[in-house]
Amino acid sequence: MNLILQTRIVLTISVTFTLQSNNIGKYALIGAACQLGGTVRMTISLTIILLECTGNITFGLPIVMVLIVAKWVGDFFNTVSALIGSM
Repeated sequence: MNLILQTRIVLTISVTFTLQSNNIGKYALIGAACQLGGTVRMTISLTIILLECTGNITFGLPIVMVLIVAKWVGDFFNTVSALIGSM
């Protein structure tokens, strides 16, 4: 019952937040940054690459925060990144 309630709360908040903002590309950028950051565990260089691609400096803080959290989660589950492990 508790899990159902938590899921409902998260979905309600995310749908409300998504409907207020029409910029779905921002969510795609943050999701791509999170996936790349968790895989290769690069924070600063990946932030600079994504900021150069977008050309918008206002995405800097959210991208940095997402990449740091993705690196922490990746380090928690595995100590070797995909980039270093493939060498």
